[in-house]
Amino acid sequence: MVITPTYRGKILVGYVALVVEGTIRKTCKEMKIEVIDMAVNVDHVHLFIEDPPKYSVSFIAKKIKSRSSRIIRQHFSHLKEWCKGIKIRRM
Repeated sequence: MVITPTYRGKILVGYVALVVEGTIRKTCKEMKIEVIDMAVNVDHVHLFIEDPPKYSVSFIAKKIKSRSSRIIRQHFSHLKEWCKGIKIRRM
């Protein structure tokens, strides 16, 4: 599974990357999902997981992205200013 930030900016660096990784691991642990491997790059996250059959991939992605987004916005309020002028492309 590859998870990307909404704006695909290079924000997952330094302490932000550590917080994201910890948040993803905590979310997966609560859902009883085993994280086999994870790589946090500057603009996306690669996850190799083993999940129970009761969860769909889209549900897992939604849970991980929503929780990590909320925590990043709480801890790093300066990122809101960075995202303010960027327009979102809808497909």
